[in-house]
Amino acid sequence: MPSSYSIEPISAGEKISATISLPGSYDIYENIISKYMPSSYSIEPILAGEKISATTILPSCYDIFTAPVQVTGLRADFNSPQTIALYWNSLADIDHFEAHRSTTAGFTPSAATLVGTPSSRTNSFANRDLDTDTTYYFKVCAVDANGNKGAYSSQVTETTW
Repeated sequence: MPSSYSIEPISAGEKISATISLPGSYDIYENIISKYMPSSYSIEPILAGEKISATTILPSCYDIFTAPVQVTGLRADFNSPQTIALYWNSLADIDHFEAHRSTTAGFTPSAATLVGTPSSRTNSFANRDLDTDTTYYFKVCAVDANGNKGAYSSQVTETTW
């Protein structure tokens, strides 16, 4: 029995379905979503009915499953009462950013701390209608078109007045 099998490339977003004839049944089904396609894919045999993970189909070096780089250069500026503006270094090949805010230092970003999703065409975000005399902590991450999130930026802080 061979140790690997080859599947020819397909169009981005297209689903592949294949049955490999071996003793027993080996079904392969996965959604390929990348614009980065090598000339062939190597797939190890799996048990019938078992779903293949993306890393089984494509080597980890391909961008469709690689998160964007970490947002760098984040800074916060108090620019008017109840508004803090965030700025960061520009990034390429992303879909949008996530801006998170908390009143607790060292917070872990979550759905509850998400305050905005600026588009990829910007590298800033204005967080408005904040409480006065309050210290806020912010983190930002990049999100690509496949939904992969990059590492969160370093935390920055600013206080309203």
